[in-house]
Amino acid sequence: MELQNVAKLRALQHDLRSQLIFEHIATPLLQHELINREDYQRITSKLTDPEKVDVLLEVLPNKTQHSFNKFVAILTEDYRWLAQRLLEVQPALDSVNMRTNERDIHKLDRAITREMMNMVRHNLRASRGWTSLAHTLGMSKQIHGIRTKVLVYGEDADMCVLYLLQDWVGVASKKATLNNLIHALREEEYNDVAELPVTEFEVETQPGV
Repeated sequence: MELQNVAKLRALQHDLRSQLIFEHIATPLLQHELINREDYQRITSKLTDPEKVDVLLEVLPNKTQHSFNKFVAILTEDYRWLAQRLLEVQPALDSVNMRTNERDIHKLDRAITREMMNMVRHNLRASRGWTSLAHTLGMSKQIHGIRTKVLVYGEDADMCVLYLLQDWVGVASKKATLNNLIHALREEEYNDVAELPVTEFEVETQPGV
């Protein structure tokens, strides 16, 4: 989902969670592939509709770029006023890190660290889809070798992500920056983990800290 639309969902989260009844929209969400069975089980494990909607709003940003329009179309059936508000709301762009100045670019234009690699590695979606991330990073040729290495050492599948990023640094050190990593993660629609490095590592250190 595009970042400006993620911002719209966040801006109206209070209204959505207080007015939506998840079961009213569950079937079309599944039919239009905005959620899958795993998402559905995760959402319905919550007891109240506000909690269910909170989980739904965590899931939607990780779907395709057309998911926002599909979601609005679904809401139009029984929640036309919410659909209209989503189309009209103008959220602050910086709520999803959309304002980038030269200082921000400089902060992002640095080599990725082991801690950053582990953050991506521990994300379930990224570890499951690591081969797609490899293609996006231009590391397709390394896929077979990484798979073999993990099998030989009997390691968990998430180690594939760690080896991929380590190889990326070794093969293309100038391109292996936090900025390019975040861009690749967003291109693969891993928006949840794409925001983590910024949150955890891009807060400017205060004097004396």
